[in-house]
Amino acid sequence: MVCASSALRQRQAERQAAMLVASGRTGWNMGGPLLVNPQTLRLRRTMCTLRLRGGAGHDGQDLPVIRKMLVPPRPPARHRRIRVTGLARIYGRTIRNHMATNAWNHNRVLDGNMDRANYCIQYVSEHACTRIKKSLHDLSSRSSTSAAEHETAFDKSVKLMTSAPIRAESGIWVDRYGEPLLLYASKHKSEQYNKVYDDGIPREDVAEFQANMQQMFHEYPKPIKPGRDALRHPKDNEVAHMEYFLQSDKHSYFPRTEAKGICHDYEVWQELGHADKPLRASSDLRGMASSLPKKQRAEFLARGRLLYADGRITDLIECYVMLGFPKLYPKLKVSFERGHWVEEELGHTAAGGVFLGRVTLYKLQTQLHRDVGDVLCAIFCAGAFEGGEAIFPDLNLKLQ
Repeated sequence: MVCASSALRQRQAERQAAMLVASGRTGWNMGGPLLVNPQTLRLRRTMCTLRLRGGAGHDGQDLPVIRKMLVPPRPPARHRRIRVTGLARIYGRTIRNHMATNAWNHNRVLDGNMDRANYCIQYVSEHACTRIKKSLHDLSSRSSTSAAEHETAFDKSVKLMTSAPIRAESGIWVDRYGEPLLLYASKHKSEQYNKVYDDGIPREDVAEFQANMQQMFHEYPKPIKPGRDALRHPKDNEVAHMEYFLQSDKHSYFPRTEAKGICHDYEVWQELGHADKPLRASSDLRGMASSLPKKQRAEFLARGRLLYADGRITDLIECYVMLGFPKLYPKLKVSFERGHWVEEELGHTAAGGVFLGRVTLYKLQTQLHRDVGDVLCAIFCAGAFEGGEAIFPDLNLKLQ
């Protein structure tokens, strides 16, 4: 996050209301995955967002140390294998042991995801590639505490929200040396076949993800905590609940309410301010609502089965990382294989992945920020809401 002085933060809070209502576009936003280098500044308005993150553990020195009370010792590094998943698990139901059928379905899902990603990458590389004048090194070497730089980026974000056109088609943005900065997988039109191809996550998978998150945040609410999270969500932090009406509530004078929330579920986590301590799973993932180990274990199992029931989505994102960021993919995959332990604990398998951490924002909007410590972020959203644009002032970009 780009830090600023207290006066600057106060000004941002005062101007946040204008930013929240700057765009009036309404409708379903089932946007596809957005893979972005974390060194670019960004601002996100959404209803339910999952951000997958990859980082430490590439060189074999930062291997995870997990609490023995909740998880078994980390399994050794292993080669990727075909994992049983997918179409037999719907909305958290237990997987039945139909090995042959599930393996066939899983291969079909993998093939479909790779084809989808392949078509998108080919199109954006030939027809929707934008090169900027700066390099990735220029963006990453900037000061993260410059108030003046943050103020300039903030003003540019407001201008983008109020006047810039919304980009809805897939594209890729690279630096002056051709290194990818951002890949946007949404949709594209083939002039050859006069057909619109959907590059994003299938609607049924996003709807399933949204239903699982609805249940998870209802059963295990995670309100915004004071400190860093409160600074990133200043207006949402003032009111803990969101008010809304359904179309069927035409004659009702009392709005429905639902709690906002954010959770950081990391299989490998470095505690802030404790760099000398070993890596371990984050407290949100371990289940820390109770001090009793038995209840912590029950919370971990219940949340985990909802949180990780998105194998088809993570598999598609992996295909995009593999094709769109070929230099980063091997490192992220090695890190994932070394630190991934949730699979053994939950008793079912996930259909792939390259990220050990995920941050879920539930009915929240984000302040302008940089994720300085991350290698790559993958973002997608779900829900029915107004606006929902992603703002990238470094790229002069406003995405649907």
